[in-house]
Amino acid sequence: MRVQGPDIEGRGILTADQRLRVFISSTLQELAPERRTFREAVERLHLVPVMFEAGARPHPPRTLYRAYLDQSHVFVGVYWQSYGWVTPDLEVSGLEDEYLLSQGMPSLLYIKTPAPDREPRLTGLLQRIEDEGRASYRCFESSEEFGELLADDLALLLTERFQGVGERRSSPLGSIRPRPLPVPPTPIVGREDELSSLAGSLGREDVRLITLIGPGGVGKTRLALASASELSRSFADGAFFVDLAPLSEPDEVPDAVASSIGMTYERSRLLADSVIEVLAPRSVLLLLDNFEHLTDASPFVSALLAACPDVKVLATSRIPLRLRGEHRFPVKPLALPRREPSFEEILASPAVGLFQSRAEQAEPGFSVTRENASAVVEICSRLDGLPLAIELTAPAVRSIPLGLLTERVRTSLDAFAGQADLPQRQRTLRATVDWSYSLLDERERRMLARLSVFVGGFTLEAAENVCADADEPDTLERLSSLVDNSLVAIEEDAAGRPRFRLLDTVREYARDKLHERGETEEAERRHAEYFLEFVRVAGRELRTAGQREWFLRVAADHPNIDAVLRRAIGRGDIVTGLGTTAIWIYSWITSDITPYWALLESIHAQDPPLPDDSRAWLLFVIGTGRIEKLHAPRREAVAPLTEAVELWRRSGDRTAEADAETFLALALIPDENKTASAHLDHALTIYRELGDLWGACLAHYILGEIALTEGDAVRAETMLREAVALARSIESDHMTGVTLCEMGFAAFTAGDRDPARSAFTEAAGLLLGIYSREGLADCLDGFAAVSLADGDAEDAAALLGAADATREQIGFGASLTRDSIVAEVSPRARRALGDDAFREAYARGKAMRTREAVEGALDRLARRS
Repeated sequence: MRVQGPDIEGRGILTADQRLRVFISSTLQELAPERRTFREAVERLHLVPVMFEAGARPHPPRTLYRAYLDQSHVFVGVYWQSYGWVTPDLEVSGLEDEYLLSQGMPSLLYIKTPAPDREPRLTGLLQRIEDEGRASYRCFESSEEFGELLADDLALLLTERFQGVGERRSSPLGSIRPRPLPVPPTPIVGREDELSSLAGSLGREDVRLITLIGPGGVGKTRLALASASELSRSFADGAFFVDLAPLSEPDEVPDAVASSIGMTYERSRLLADSVIEVLAPRSVLLLLDNFEHLTDASPFVSALLAACPDVKVLATSRIPLRLRGEHRFPVKPLALPRREPSFEEILASPAVGLFQSRAEQAEPGFSVTRENASAVVEICSRLDGLPLAIELTAPAVRSIPLGLLTERVRTSLDAFAGQADLPQRQRTLRATVDWSYSLLDERERRMLARLSVFVGGFTLEAAENVCADADEPDTLERLSSLVDNSLVAIEEDAAGRPRFRLLDTVREYARDKLHERGETEEAERRHAEYFLEFVRVAGRELRTAGQREWFLRVAADHPNIDAVLRRAIGRGDIVTGLGTTAIWIYSWITSDITPYWALLESIHAQDPPLPDDSRAWLLFVIGTGRIEKLHAPRREAVAPLTEAVELWRRSGDRTAEADAETFLALALIPDENKTASAHLDHALTIYRELGDLWGACLAHYILGEIALTEGDAVRAETMLREAVALARSIESDHMTGVTLCEMGFAAFTAGDRDPARSAFTEAAGLLLGIYSREGLADCLDGFAAVSLADGDAEDAAALLGAADATREQIGFGASLTRDSIVAEVSPRARRALGDDAFREAYARGKAMRTREAVEGALDRLARRS
């Protein structure tokens, strides 16, 4: 703090009855807490506080406070929002008059911030003080901070009084006051890897600026504070936290830095230069928090780093600062358990760990158990693993059962309000997204709203088809901006192609904005048109040698395709909804058709008028579903599939006709094998004419099943080997896997244990790669048969349990061949173990995840061989 006025050293040392008198400006009621703090701070230094109070006195106020000033040694001015009352005999308020009368005295001035309602005349006074350069001032935010500043500055003033002229600093410009970093009220959870990575990066000499970038509520500030706290000892002058959220203008950033480091500076100088001058010789870590709305201040950060070789900056922002030398550190949501996690994997999940911690804090004794683990995982998944969302939601366990809590998080961004000490922008999820939305321009807002029609992510091509306007075709530019604003995430699909995604919380917010704009119907229409064309192409490609690539593409966009179906059926547009069934092969591979069965069966029961092609698709999907459905008689599929064959025969869609005949044959086994074989022969003829190798493979596979049910092992082997050869020729992991599994059953029935083991092992490896649970359940039964033959009845019982659990999860039945084998394996394993031990082993298997059971079986088979 630069002290102005005459040298007080010449006055000599005062006696005890003449202690230094410190006058405070006649601040108004709005600064009453600061006046109390002033008195306490001055008296602690054993000085005399001089505080003018107007009252019933025989002298006018101006005469009184002038007398007070004349008897004082130091003037302290404190200002906030009000300029004060202007008496009839003056042109200025008493507040300004006191400042004018204090000329010649050492002056310490303090400004309270923020001051959104500061009166214009006070703003003018402060500007004149700065322009004159007669006195300097410091900013503060609370009465406690004011007290600390005042005590330090008065102590410095007294120290200078007793120093010789040669020893005294010519100017205290350059001093900074260490302050402890803010301590969050709760510990950081699940960020060990990020903390380690940040420490490594900040420890490098070539890294001066790291920006933690991520969506609102992802935990950037918490991570930055934890990192700065760990690394502060590495900087000789410490680490300083600069909260930029309350600022509204970029030119306020240097002032915020100056205030945060507690530096003294001359307001007559360019403040940015003063900050740089003070920090130039320092070794400091600056944590600039919430930079996203002040990016025009980035050049100041660049200049500071250029002039201050031992200063490093750790910034948090929803968008990059876009400076040379900036190292961007994406902060992602907390990791969630992978698909079908074990209980141990659930407990190890950082997202679940945070939920557990915050829920237990609100409700002592709460814990994640095997019984409630799935509900907790669903809640954390719905919240995208977003730390703020979890922190807002978890405390609700004290008053809301987990099951109901799961429903609540699906429905509203405003369902849970945070603690009162959270910033307003983080009190609800909606407020958090509002903050980001406010930073967008109109074109970006329109794009974000339209992107909300996508579910589970989208490609650039999809965004261009759904969101672009003829007068603004540059979708990529807008999309890139939304990525930079941390509202859209960019990632890779399983095939390594770039995809974009909105967090569910952002998507829900954007859906509301789309509705407000009145564009929901049009956006959903474009979305449906694009994905109907996509499934038409995918339906063909899934039968070709390119099926691996298309399987991954359909897997990535399956949530969008499902959304088209459900939206269409919801508005009564059955034709559009049925158009999505063209990818039935994918649904069969993934055992993911179960949710549609009840929906399509209800439509069929209503018998609505439909075009022949749409009706044929409805009948075909219903028929295939009835064949696959657990505990359902296959004969119920015969009627719808027979009608589908006739409809497609009349329409001339030969591929669809052959597919319907193939599954009709499957529905007739084993009661009408001869008729089934005739349908398959006709289907094979069509497939060969069309060059459809996938269809030919499927027909040979079913012909092999027929031969096995009839006990014709030679014919079965011929058909199945042909099916495997066709499947391998088009690199179909699914058809290769299910056919090898069938060959394993055939070999086992013939007593060839080693070939059976080999076939089951290869089949499981292929099916595990695409996670085809129907085929994996059959493989588990095959492993059970092999384990029993190897003398391990307990393992056989557990594997049977795992297979049955998988089928119950997907609602699919087993192959005919498997049924005949399990009919022997199960009672033999029970006899070998006894009823109680069998039930225990079977129950243990039912509790396993499909992947866990298959991987365990493969490991044990490898050790036995």
